[in-house]
Amino acid sequence: MGYPATTPTRPTVQEPAPTRRELRRARRRRQIADAALKIVVEAGIDALTMPRLARELEIAVGGLYRYFDSKDHLLVSLELIALETYSARADQRLMGLQLPDDAPPQVRALARIWALLRSWTEFSAQEPTRYRLLETLVTDPRLLLDDEAQEQVQAHIDPVLRRCGDLLESAVEVGALDPGDPEVRVHVVWGALQGTALFRKQDQRRPAHLSASNLADAITESILVGWGADPAQLQVARGLVDPPQGRA
Repeated sequence: MGYPATTPTRPTVQEPAPTRRELRRARRRRQIADAALKIVVEAGIDALTMPRLARELEIAVGGLYRYFDSKDHLLVSLELIALETYSARADQRLMGLQLPDDAPPQVRALARIWALLRSWTEFSAQEPTRYRLLETLVTDPRLLLDDEAQEQVQAHIDPVLRRCGDLLESAVEVGALDPGDPEVRVHVVWGALQGTALFRKQDQRRPAHLSASNLADAITESILVGWGADPAQLQVARGLVDPPQGRA
């Protein structure tokens, strides 16, 4: 069963400019979201309550409900901000990828996969607060969001997973990878990268070859080779993605 095709881009519709009131409201929502994120990262999901958040912001509890209907609504907003931040980073990585015209299609396909996965490693290193929020909501065994809130979040997670699945399928089509279930592969590789990120706190105490980023590279290479990637082609692809001066 193949991964669902990417939804075609719709024609751009010119949106009216936001009013001053709308801009003020958006800024205030962002301030509230930032304060909530700080609580979640420092003290955990359970520590985030509307009364505590109101105290942090020095406002009445009722004032929060002018911007967010509930704690679930607030958590959804936090997660969507984190996903948007990551998606923008992935877009930047893929759009900035410069592939030589004479590069074999297998190398080009592998380079795109490497660039996308590299963007996740960079996100975990350079946006640790938002990354930890996503990690908490994914790995905590409890159901932290109600069904409606989870559906909202899933609607934004699906395009992230779909893009990875599309790149993996494209690699299969040009012979860079052996055939396999792209949905399973997406979850395997993202789960593996999630695991290597656990070592990042120890980076300053470990030798460079055991850094979280190097471990992420090693496990990504092992997975892709296991799925049929030619090691030599993969090395060329990596060289097209990662700058020689270092990695995140």
